[in-house]
Amino acid sequence: YSVGGGVQSNTAVPLQPGAATPLDQYRMDATQNWMDDAEMSAYIGKAESVSSSSSGRQKMGGLRNLLTTNFQTGSGITDYTGYKAVDFQRDLLTRPRKSGGQPDVVVVASNWMDAFATWSFPLQLITQGDDIFGRPIKQWAAPFLGDVSIWEASLLPDYTAFSLTSREVRWRVKRPLVDEPLAKTGDVQKGQMIGELAIEADNEAHHAWVDGIT
Repeated sequence: YSVGGGVQSNTAVPLQPGAATPLDQYRMDATQNWMDDAEMSAYIGKAESVSSSSSGRQKMGGLRNLLTTNFQTGSGITDYTGYKAVDFQRDLLTRPRKSGGQPDVVVVASNWMDAFATWSFPLQLITQGDDIFGRPIKQWAAPFLGDVSIWEASLLPDYTAFSLTSREVRWRVKRPLVDEPLAKTGDVQKGQMIGELAIEADNEAHHAWVDGIT
Protein backbone atom coordinates (compact mmCIF):
# COMPACT_ATOMS: atom_id res chain seq x y z
CA TYR A 1 0.00 0.00 0.00
CA SER A 2 1.10 3.58 -0.62
CA VAL A 3 -0.43 6.98 0.07
CA GLY A 4 0.86 10.47 -0.66
CA GLY A 5 0.93 13.21 1.94
CA GLY A 6 -1.58 15.33 0.02
CA VAL A 7 -4.16 12.54 0.06
CA GLN A 8 -3.40 11.68 3.69
CA SER A 9 -4.09 15.28 4.77
CA ASN A 10 -7.35 15.54 2.79
CA THR A 11 -10.33 15.47 5.14
CA ALA A 12 -12.87 15.09 2.33
CA VAL A 13 -11.86 11.57 1.21
CA PRO A 14 -14.75 9.07 1.70
CA LEU A 15 -13.57 6.25 3.95
CA GLN A 16 -14.96 2.93 5.06
CA PRO A 17 -16.20 2.60 8.66
CA GLY A 18 -13.27 2.10 11.01
CA ALA A 19 -10.76 3.96 8.85
CA ALA A 20 -9.74 7.34 10.26
CA THR A 21 -7.41 8.36 7.41
CA PRO A 22 -6.69 7.28 3.80
CA LEU A 23 -3.60 5.43 5.07
CA ASP A 24 -5.81 3.38 7.41
CA GLN A 25 -8.12 2.66 4.47
CA TYR A 26 -5.25 1.46 2.27
CA ARG A 27 -3.95 -0.73 5.07
CA MET A 28 -7.42 -2.29 5.42
CA ASP A 29 -7.57 -2.86 1.66
CA ALA A 30 -4.11 -4.48 1.70
CA THR A 31 -5.24 -6.77 4.53
CA GLN A 32 -8.33 -7.78 2.56
CA ASN A 33 -6.20 -8.46 -0.53
CA TRP A 34 -3.93 -10.68 1.54
CA MET A 35 -6.92 -12.61 2.87
CA ASP A 36 -8.32 -13.04 -0.65
CA ASP A 37 -4.93 -14.33 -1.82
CA ALA A 38 -4.83 -16.80 1.07
CA GLU A 39 -8.33 -18.03 0.26
CA MET A 40 -7.60 -18.46 -3.45
CA SER A 41 -4.31 -20.23 -2.69
CA ALA A 42 -6.11 -22.61 -0.32
CA TYR A 43 -8.44 -23.52 -3.19
CA ILE A 44 -6.19 -23.71 -6.23
CA GLY A 45 -2.62 -23.00 -5.07
CA LYS A 46 0.08 -24.12 -7.52
CA ALA A 47 2.20 -26.09 -5.02
CA GLU A 48 5.65 -24.95 -6.09
CA SER A 49 8.85 -25.40 -4.13
CA VAL A 50 11.46 -22.67 -3.81
CA SER A 51 13.67 -24.35 -6.42
CA SER A 52 10.92 -24.51 -9.07
CA SER A 53 9.41 -21.07 -8.50
CA SER A 54 10.56 -18.32 -10.83
CA SER A 55 9.99 -15.76 -8.06
CA GLY A 56 12.15 -17.64 -5.58
CA ARG A 57 9.22 -18.11 -3.20
CA GLN A 58 7.46 -21.37 -2.48
CA LYS A 59 3.73 -21.48 -3.19
CA MET A 60 1.13 -23.24 -1.09
CA GLY A 61 -0.50 -26.31 -2.57
CA GLY A 62 -4.26 -25.75 -2.61
CA LEU A 63 -6.97 -28.32 -2.06
CA ARG A 64 -7.28 -28.87 -5.82
CA ASN A 65 -3.75 -30.30 -5.74
CA LEU A 66 -4.05 -32.11 -2.42
CA LEU A 67 -7.29 -34.02 -3.00
CA THR A 68 -6.24 -36.62 -5.55
CA THR A 69 -8.21 -39.78 -4.73
CA ASN A 70 -11.66 -38.24 -5.21
CA PHE A 71 -10.62 -35.54 -7.68
CA GLN A 72 -12.73 -35.27 -10.83
CA THR A 73 -12.84 -32.70 -13.59
CA GLY A 74 -14.41 -32.14 -17.00
CA SER A 75 -15.28 -35.07 -19.22
CA GLY A 76 -13.88 -37.53 -16.68
CA ILE A 77 -17.05 -37.01 -14.63
CA THR A 78 -20.04 -39.23 -15.34
CA ASP A 79 -22.89 -37.16 -16.85
CA TYR A 80 -20.83 -33.97 -16.60
CA THR A 81 -23.04 -32.32 -19.27
CA GLY A 82 -26.29 -33.27 -17.55
CA TYR A 83 -25.31 -33.20 -13.93
CA LYS A 84 -28.06 -34.06 -11.43
CA ALA A 85 -28.49 -33.93 -7.66
CA VAL A 86 -27.74 -37.65 -7.36
CA ASP A 87 -24.44 -37.09 -9.21
CA PHE A 88 -23.59 -34.25 -6.83
CA GLN A 89 -24.13 -36.52 -3.84
CA ARG A 90 -22.27 -39.43 -5.45
CA ASP A 91 -19.14 -37.44 -6.28
CA LEU A 92 -18.86 -35.24 -3.20
CA LEU A 93 -20.27 -37.41 -0.41
CA THR A 94 -20.45 -41.10 -1.37
CA ARG A 95 -16.90 -41.37 -2.69
CA PRO A 96 -15.18 -40.02 0.46
CA ARG A 97 -17.55 -42.01 2.67
CA LYS A 98 -16.44 -45.22 0.97
CA SER A 99 -12.89 -44.33 2.03
CA GLY A 100 -13.90 -43.81 5.65
CA GLY A 101 -14.46 -40.07 5.52
CA GLN A 102 -17.41 -38.22 7.01
CA PRO A 103 -17.77 -35.06 4.91
CA ASP A 104 -19.87 -32.49 6.75
CA VAL A 105 -19.17 -29.37 4.66
CA VAL A 106 -19.58 -28.76 0.92
CA VAL A 107 -18.09 -25.55 -0.49
CA VAL A 108 -19.57 -24.44 -3.81
CA ALA A 109 -19.00 -21.70 -6.40
CA SER A 110 -21.81 -19.15 -6.59
CA ASN A 111 -23.46 -20.55 -9.71
CA TRP A 112 -24.08 -23.90 -8.01
CA MET A 113 -26.93 -22.04 -6.35
CA ASP A 114 -28.57 -22.03 -9.82
CA ALA A 115 -28.14 -25.80 -9.96
CA PHE A 116 -30.01 -26.35 -6.70
CA ALA A 117 -32.87 -24.23 -8.03
CA THR A 118 -32.87 -26.21 -11.31
CA TRP A 119 -33.06 -29.46 -9.36
CA SER A 120 -35.98 -28.06 -7.30
CA PHE A 121 -33.95 -28.33 -4.11
CA PRO A 122 -34.23 -24.83 -2.62
CA LEU A 123 -31.63 -24.26 0.06
CA GLN A 124 -32.49 -23.25 3.60
CA LEU A 125 -30.46 -20.38 5.02
CA ILE A 126 -28.93 -20.89 8.44
CA THR A 127 -27.18 -17.84 9.91
CA GLN A 128 -24.19 -18.79 12.02
CA GLY A 129 -23.39 -15.36 13.43
CA ASP A 130 -20.82 -12.74 12.45
CA ASP A 131 -17.17 -13.00 11.52
CA ILE A 132 -14.45 -10.87 13.14
CA PHE A 133 -15.24 -8.04 10.71
CA GLY A 134 -18.91 -7.97 11.68
CA ARG A 135 -20.16 -9.55 8.46
CA PRO A 136 -22.80 -12.29 8.64
CA ILE A 137 -21.62 -15.85 8.08
CA LYS A 138 -24.13 -17.71 5.91
CA GLN A 139 -24.60 -21.45 6.02
CA TRP A 140 -27.06 -23.32 3.81
CA ALA A 141 -28.73 -26.69 4.13
CA ALA A 142 -30.22 -28.93 1.44
CA PRO A 143 -32.78 -31.55 2.54
CA PHE A 144 -31.35 -34.28 0.29
CA LEU A 145 -27.85 -33.90 1.80
CA GLY A 146 -28.92 -34.49 5.39
CA ASP A 147 -26.79 -32.72 8.01
CA VAL A 148 -24.12 -31.59 5.53
CA SER A 149 -23.60 -27.81 5.50
CA ILE A 150 -23.24 -25.85 2.26
CA TRP A 151 -20.99 -22.79 2.04
CA GLU A 152 -20.97 -20.48 -0.97
CA ALA A 153 -17.50 -19.25 -2.00
CA SER A 154 -17.66 -16.45 -4.57
CA LEU A 155 -13.93 -16.70 -5.36
CA LEU A 156 -14.19 -20.27 -6.65
CA PRO A 157 -14.21 -20.80 -10.44
CA ASP A 158 -17.63 -21.55 -11.97
CA TYR A 159 -19.17 -24.91 -11.07
CA THR A 160 -16.35 -25.88 -8.75
CA ALA A 161 -17.32 -27.70 -5.56
CA PHE A 162 -15.48 -29.65 -2.90
CA SER A 163 -16.46 -31.53 0.23
CA LEU A 164 -14.48 -31.67 3.44
CA THR A 165 -14.41 -33.78 6.54
CA SER A 166 -13.88 -30.55 8.44
CA ARG A 167 -12.16 -31.93 11.54
CA GLU A 168 -9.37 -33.18 9.26
CA VAL A 169 -8.64 -29.82 7.56
CA ARG A 170 -6.86 -26.87 9.15
CA TRP A 171 -4.69 -23.83 8.56
CA ARG A 172 -1.02 -23.96 9.47
CA VAL A 173 0.45 -20.52 10.20
CA LYS A 174 4.06 -20.21 9.05
CA ARG A 175 4.27 -16.44 9.59
CA PRO A 176 1.41 -14.49 11.19
CA LEU A 177 0.17 -11.51 9.19
CA VAL A 178 2.17 -8.38 10.00
CA ASP A 179 2.04 -4.80 8.75
CA GLU A 180 5.56 -3.97 7.64
CA PRO A 181 6.12 -0.23 6.91
CA LEU A 182 8.64 0.55 4.19
CA ALA A 183 11.14 3.39 4.16
CA LYS A 184 9.47 6.74 3.62
CA THR A 185 10.29 8.30 0.24
CA GLY A 186 9.53 11.98 -0.22
CA ASP A 187 5.95 12.75 0.74
CA VAL A 188 4.75 9.14 0.47
CA GLN A 189 4.05 6.56 3.19
CA LYS A 190 4.34 2.94 2.06
CA GLY A 191 4.12 -0.52 3.55
CA GLN A 192 3.30 -4.15 2.86
CA MET A 193 1.35 -6.96 4.48
CA ILE A 194 3.47 -10.06 5.00
CA GLY A 195 2.24 -13.46 6.12
CA GLU A 196 2.49 -17.15 5.20
CA LEU A 197 -0.14 -19.84 5.59
CA ALA A 198 -0.49 -23.45 4.49
CA ILE A 199 -3.64 -25.54 4.22
CA GLU A 200 -3.39 -29.04 5.69
CA ALA A 201 -5.71 -31.99 5.00
CA ASP A 202 -5.43 -35.31 6.82
CA ASN A 203 -6.13 -38.41 4.70
CA GLU A 204 -7.01 -36.70 1.43
CA ALA A 205 -9.31 -39.62 0.47
CA HIS A 206 -11.78 -38.37 3.11
CA HIS A 207 -12.55 -35.30 0.97
CA ALA A 208 -13.58 -34.72 -2.66
CA TRP A 209 -13.20 -32.15 -5.45
CA VAL A 210 -15.28 -31.62 -8.62
CA ASP A 211 -14.97 -29.00 -11.35
CA GLY A 212 -15.62 -28.65 -15.08
CA ILE A 213 -19.36 -29.30 -14.82
CA THR A 214 -21.31 -27.83 -17.75
